[in-house]
Amino acid sequence: MNERKNMTVLIGFVLSISLIASTFTVFFLINSYGQVHMQTLGEIFQRIIEKQPEAENIILETLKEYKSNPEISSDTNILLLHGYKQTDLFPASKAYSSLFILAGFGIGCILFIITLIFWHRKDILRIKFLTTYLEKVNNGDSDILFQVGEDDLSKLQDEIYKTVTMLSQTRNMALRAKTILRKTFIISPIKLKHQ
Repeated sequence: MNERKNMTVLIGFVLSISLIASTFTVFFLINSYGQVHMQTLGEIFQRIIEKQPEAENIILETLKEYKSNPEISSDTNILLLHGYKQTDLFPASKAYSSLFILAGFGIGCILFIITLIFWHRKDILRIKFLTTYLEKVNNGDSDILFQVGEDDLSKLQDEIYKTVTMLSQTRNMALRAKTILRKTFIISPIKLKHQ
């Protein structure tokens, strides 16, 4: 159960970081696109005014009308009617899109790798703990093995503790049997001489 809880918390953490990164990416993308579009429209209007200076008032009036009523259908959009696409007027939009897609994918991969490293490191620390415990047992220091969690390594930890306890009990029984045999062997020859 603890393993599921840890995994749920970890997935929630990764998703939260991904959501935050996506939010900042979208904010930056919208801001960048807005600047590019404003720059491009300004340059187009400037070229129109250079060719026809009297068009400046018409352009400014049209922009004011558009600002108060920005609804334009695709049926009346002159650029779409003449076959222009977004990439024709804003060639950087394709490059920006690719850049942000790669950045989002890269951030996602980095978060996934960090998560795997964190999870793997946790398992390595548990294995080191179990190894240290077994080394202590082999040196004659049999401490109690504390339960750390409920995962696959906890099951292994429990089985190691059971095995070490059983081996310790078997060793103690063998030592007692050896002591009893020694006492029996030493006492028996003495009794035989007296008889």
